[in-house]
Amino acid sequence: MSVLRDKTGHANIRHVILTFIILSGLAAAFLYYPPIPTRTAEELTQGDITFTDSAGNPISGAIGLSGSGISGGYKENVNFIKWERVPNGMIYFDALGIKNVSVKFRLAGDSRNSNVIIENYGASLPKDINEHAPGAPVKYVLVSAFNLSFVEAEISIQYNASELGDSDENSLSIYHYDSAAKEWGRLKTRVDTKDNIITASVDSLSIFAVSARRPGQIDIRDTRSNQVRSDFKTYDDARNLKKSGRSNSLVAQDIPPEESLKWMPLHPGMWG
Repeated sequence: MSVLRDKTGHANIRHVILTFIILSGLAAAFLYYPPIPTRTAEELTQGDITFTDSAGNPISGAIGLSGSGISGGYKENVNFIKWERVPNGMIYFDALGIKNVSVKFRLAGDSRNSNVIIENYGASLPKDINEHAPGAPVKYVLVSAFNLSFVEAEISIQYNASELGDSDENSLSIYHYDSAAKEWGRLKTRVDTKDNIITASVDSLSIFAVSARRPGQIDIRDTRSNQVRSDFKTYDDARNLKKSGRSNSLVAQDIPPEESLKWMPLHPGMWG
């Protein structure tokens, strides 16, 4: 019996020592190699925003505020919001009833005394822009901001049947105007044909256009399917220049049957 007890005792001691070694190793591993965090630190922001039109007049709409673990709900018929220490904040402003536009901002930092400007120009080309958006433009809107720190904005624009005319709403796209390059760029777009709302996400604000694809429209795109702005020239059968310009699309009906077309990328080496 004493032999059995000794063997059992030695086994228990070995088990205790082995457990201690394993736990000590785990503790050392955590000290030198702490676990990878599962999420980034929350960005606490504070600020205030006033929403106005291009003339500085207040625009009333529904404003929503949300953040990590919180929801501020919506307030109707207001044009101002203020927030303090909101984690990973999102600001939503619905002016669809007044300007046919709603915006959602994902905040990046403090934004005190901010002003968001929204304007609906309808089918009229905004001042200081000399070139219409590609395709068949339906409407133009302005969304701009001052003192607002954000990483992404979601722009939604509402249209109606009279604005759409004979255009196919499934071909609608939102275009963003680059004021430095003085050209339009097509955005990845979602079309809600039930509520007649078209939406795109951007990281900068400007003039935006809702435009439909024209029948016979010819687009020039890069290998990633992005439209590329290029110089073009059309020639008659005698190789006389008939028309020249710069665009990222052209309508086939604008090219008479007896003419030929030549595209020239603005950056000759862009296709390798």
